[in-house]
Amino acid sequence: MLEECLWEEILHALGPLQDAAGSPFFSFDDQADADGTQPFHVKRQNDILLIRSLYESGVAPGDSPEKVLEYLKALTTEK
Repeated sequence: MLEECLWEEILHALGPLQDAAGSPFFSFDDQADADGTQPFHVKRQNDILLIRSLYESGVAPGDSPEKVLEYLKALTTEK
């Protein structure tokens, strides 16, 4: 539980400021995987992709959620 909390708070410092209650994809939900939809290690991988999208040139602050999702899709399918 402590590791999950530290992970989330450190990632907040890198960019995502909002929590999404019950997020099935990211750890930004303050519920420590209480929803049980994804194991924490899968959410952690998704968090890393989200942070990459914020710091790489594919997405800019203020871009639409659709653009971020397209960029995340490209990141997950790159070889």
